Amino acid sequence: MLTPTDLASVSARELAALYEKHGPGLSETLLSQTRVALHLLHKAERAFQPRDKLERAALKRMHIKTLAKAIKQRGKLDPIVVLPIDGTRIIVDGHCRLEAYREAGLRETHRVPVRHLRGTFADALKLAATRNSKENLPWTPAERRNAAWTMTCSNAAYQYGWTVREIADMTGIAKSVVGRMNTTLKELSQNPAMDPSSLTWKEAQRHGKPEEQYDEDWEEKKLRELEEKIGNALGPLPVQQPGLFKDAFLNLYPFMLVVFGEEYVNSEDIELQPETPSDF
Repeated sequence: MLTPTDLASVSARELAALYEKHGPGLSETLLSQTRVALHLLHKAERAFQPRDKLERAALKRMHIKTLAKAIKQRGKLDPIVVLPIDGTRIIVDGHCRLEAYREAGLRETHRVPVRHLRGTFADALKLAATRNSKENLPWTPAERRNAAWTMTCSNAAYQYGWTVREIADMTGIAKSVVGRMNTTLKELSQNPAMDPSSLTWKEAQRHGKPEEQYDEDWEEKKLRELEEKIGNALGPLPVQQPGLFKDAFLNLYPFMLVVFGEEYVNSEDIELQPETPSDF
């Protein structure tokens, strides 16, 4: 059985190999459980939570506090989705929910809603990339690229059959970026001792290249383009009618209450509605 220490550094490729070798490792009775004690749920963040940890620490903390507040109000959140591998339940979707239950003061023996995945490892990667629960913290562009890189590496290693378009659609990044990932993967695969899936996309781009050859301007360029589009579409409205603009924007994108900061996180306006991720 995998331990938390094992999972701290395991890559998606290594997990996929373990899943192929050992399978779920749980009985049908255990796989049918809809509630599981907190201490039985484990993270494999390299595979299923490609976060920008340093940049996202404060925002993630606010998000967890918001979820903890929702737990105290209604007692539970969306089911945490897990993929059992050799008897260990590994979280595919719901990392922040796990921490929120602990933030809310629940004991490790407390049983929380879960859903056991019954499909393939590819299904688990796909669900982690699409993440359609409203209780998820929205990904940054860098995190989306990391997810796409993980899927690209796994797709090549295990012949899942995903096209460039499918990976782009699942992770929300451009097809051209996925194309560059395939090219980079072929270059890195020349070294048989390397596991490309253990790298982030930024690390993969930099590997073996002089610093001056690494292009870090892509995200900044996209940010400037988006700013120009928003400015052209809205004109002076946000300045002339800020209250009206704020209300309209938050009606369209309520999850931005968390992104905007602490004054909204503590607001009574926040109401997280449960939504169960789609089945495979």
